[in-house]
Amino acid sequence: MNKGFLIVASFSLAFAVVLGALGAHALTMVLNQMQLSSFETGVRYHVWHSFGIFLVHLIPAPYLSARARKWISWLFLIGIVFFSFSIYLLNLRFLLWNRDLC
Repeated sequence: MNKGFLIVASFSLAFAVVLGALGAHALTMVLNQMQLSSFETGVRYHVWHSFGIFLVHLIPAPYLSARARKWISWLFLIGIVFFSFSIYLLNLRFLLWNRDLC
């Protein structure tokens, strides 16, 4: 079992919870319904990918090699970065680059 991936998955899951709370509370006033729904989709997949890393590390060694476990974990992390974070950026880009809101 690779403890490094379990630690990363733990922090990733905690970060997803923080983003979910942000979307449910703080962003309801600044995002329209379509953007909010998209943001929630990013959070949902972020949580599932993080949880997937945990599940991969619970599979016994005879069924999944350490090399496969490592590759699957990396693919889940890449999925979080490219899928979930792209959705976050698409929906929050106007907050990040719009100087009129400040």
